[in-house]
Amino acid sequence: MIAERAGVSRNTVSAVLRNRPGYAPETKEMIEELAKEMGYQANPMVSALMRSVRHSQPAAHRGNLAYLHPYGDSQKWRESSFLRELFEGARERGQLLGFQVDPIWTGAPGLTGPKLTRMLVARGIEGVIVSSLLKGRGRLHLDWEKFAAISLGFSLWRPALHRVATHQYHVVGHAFRNLRRLGYNRVGVVLSREMDSRFDYAWEAGTTIVNNSLPKSKRIAPLVAEQTDAKSVDAWLAKNRPDAVIDGIGWLEGHFKKQGIKIPEEIGLVSLLADGSPGSAATVRPDWSALGAAALDAVAEQLIRNERGIPAKPRTVLIEAEWVPGPTVRERRGTH
Repeated sequence: MIAERAGVSRNTVSAVLRNRPGYAPETKEMIEELAKEMGYQANPMVSALMRSVRHSQPAAHRGNLAYLHPYGDSQKWRESSFLRELFEGARERGQLLGFQVDPIWTGAPGLTGPKLTRMLVARGIEGVIVSSLLKGRGRLHLDWEKFAAISLGFSLWRPALHRVATHQYHVVGHAFRNLRRLGYNRVGVVLSREMDSRFDYAWEAGTTIVNNSLPKSKRIAPLVAEQTDAKSVDAWLAKNRPDAVIDGIGWLEGHFKKQGIKIPEEIGLVSLLADGSPGSAATVRPDWSALGAAALDAVAEQLIRNERGIPAKPRTVLIEAEWVPGPTVRERRGTH
């Protein structure tokens, strides 16, 4: 009916109402005004059905996306399990939706923001996924108006893009709850403030909330420092005598063994930086593959809506991590 009134094809009406580019402004305005006047409203159930029908067929190529990362070199990043899983999660979801996802190293010497922008445009890149950066509160300079974009995690501070991240605020709480379930009563936390800055200081905030909920006799002030060293860790252990430690710096297991501290017989250990592989320390592990897939979905949705550039109101999608037991903790009998 709208097509008849406007004197255009049904395909033109369909494309304009889905905000696809390439139509004259006056045509777009006329169709939108007629749709409003005639009470047109999209039916989300029909839209969902049509998406399902389309996805049951092999996806046609819809565009090229870039996975931007600063790690190692153009290939060395593949040695990191979490980076591989992030990328593979995005790549596999891209295959399903018809997008080619290319990893691009942003640390190449002399690769400035303008040069990177030109390179992406030359490759036909329409959207970018920005991987976590080497340090918190980082910046990345591109001509953002040319791209749909999403940031993984909180390490990219400027520009403020839409982001997909692990619910890091809950991570410490998950660790505390599972340690208490196993019978640990005095749980301490050791954090690097520089590392925590990559998560918008969510670990320190989560520790504070948990400690405030505990009886004073079971509270242990966390060790949080810009540079946490072995001497400060040993002094903190001697003062507080925890029966379990949540490690947010990544090297406590090796240090405890050097000091002759038996794990888990004398002290339980949860490493927030462990990879969760068989035999590794107990951890609260992010679902890296789900994060990559969610990032791809977010970029694809922007492209479908023809959205580019820095968003006026950035959105954050948070995905829960999961408890992974390991040999560094055990149930403490007689403590419940």
